[in-house]
Amino acid sequence: MRPAGPVHIVSEAVCPDRYRVTTSGSDESISVYIGRMKYQRKGDGAWVRQTMHSAQPTIPFCSRFVNVSADSVKIRLVAEEMQNISLSKPIIRQIAGRECREWSRTFVSGKDTLVSTNCFDIHTHELVQSHTENTVATYYWDPRIDIKAPI
Repeated sequence: MRPAGPVHIVSEAVCPDRYRVTTSGSDESISVYIGRMKYQRKGDGAWVRQTMHSAQPTIPFCSRFVNVSADSVKIRLVAEEMQNISLSKPIIRQIAGRECREWSRTFVSGKDTLVSTNCFDIHTHELVQSHTENTVATYYWDPRIDIKAPI
């Protein structure tokens, strides 16, 4: 649980090398990745530009598919291989205008319990949303999104 409160994260990708993450709620920030350049603004602060050693590591999301998690059989196998993880039966939900299959995993470590969910489009198997504790990340795979350098 985040001490400051819940956050909502929206991730947007324009392949092959543009990625934007907007965080709202108790933490406010925008990060824009274009190739090896990172632009970031926290709250109402100024934009900061940074050259990275390599491209943003999340750019592989351009494949739009999460190979291990998108396949229900693989989700079960991964859960069974790891100790102290229980997997719930998936439910069908509507998120961001898409019908998706939501998997919920519960991790137990001593007295601590963590519940994590991933919802995958039932037709394309694209990751639509992930949710862990008070953090929700929603993924939009819209080729009409335009991501430009803010400064």
